[in-house]
Amino acid sequence: MPDFSKLKEDYEKAFDSKFYSFCEAYKMTPKVRTLYGFMRLASPFGIFPTADSQFYVKFISESDERSRNVHLGSEVEHEEFKWITPREALEEYKLGKLPLIQPQLLLILSMSFYNSAAELKQSLEYKDANLLTYTANKAQMINFEEIEEKEDRRKLIKYFFDKSDFRPDSEKENEMYIFKNTQAMEEFGLSDLSNGAGSVEEFHELIRNYTIAPFSQDFYNPGESVPFSLDRRSRQRLFSYKGKIIRAEISKSIHEENLVGGMGSLYQRMQ
Repeated sequence: MPDFSKLKEDYEKAFDSKFYSFCEAYKMTPKVRTLYGFMRLASPFGIFPTADSQFYVKFISESDERSRNVHLGSEVEHEEFKWITPREALEEYKLGKLPLIQPQLLLILSMSFYNSAAELKQSLEYKDANLLTYTANKAQMINFEEIEEKEDRRKLIKYFFDKSDFRPDSEKENEMYIFKNTQAMEEFGLSDLSNGAGSVEEFHELIRNYTIAPFSQDFYNPGESVPFSLDRRSRQRLFSYKGKIIRAEISKSIHEENLVGGMGSLYQRMQ
């Protein structure tokens, strides 16, 4: 077994983190073909420091002990590692045991939708060849708490929401995955959106303390001049308060499009 801590030290110091020169000197050929790009998302505009999150996936068997041994080296930004399912990671975030930034939580939530490794791999065949750019994946952040004028708040609600958002979660479950951080809601005394609202005014009272961030593929993402989806109910957004993620919404249609091969299949179904 090679001394990974020594290799890492050489990579950073002797080769100045130049990957090609390092591999050439050690006669190494990385098996990059076994890595799949999952998704890339960046922190919303206005969040500092900015985080650019890109997830990669590698499929290994339970008997592959060499691949299961992760070597972090020393003096790195990682503190620990453990094997964990996406849904377990979301629960640990709720309990304050696993720190996550906004893009990471949305990526993990997206990964939790898959029912099997085979289904995930099918999706990755498309995703790996169609990773969106950094700027395309930055969300526009809107802090309703900072907007003092009532009429301005009403206009923003109409700009980023429609009547489908006023429905209770029980009516959205067939078309949307929803992450709810009930622990944080109770901690900060925040309104729960689960029961919906009967009017714009009532809905405003529910979200008045929240910051929302619509990401790419959300119909109301202002960063896209042409909507990625033609479905006005398409959602991929986060609700947060004081940097803590309280709620996330991702339409199942986004997940299904990735499974069957992207926008091309959408156009075929429309014809």
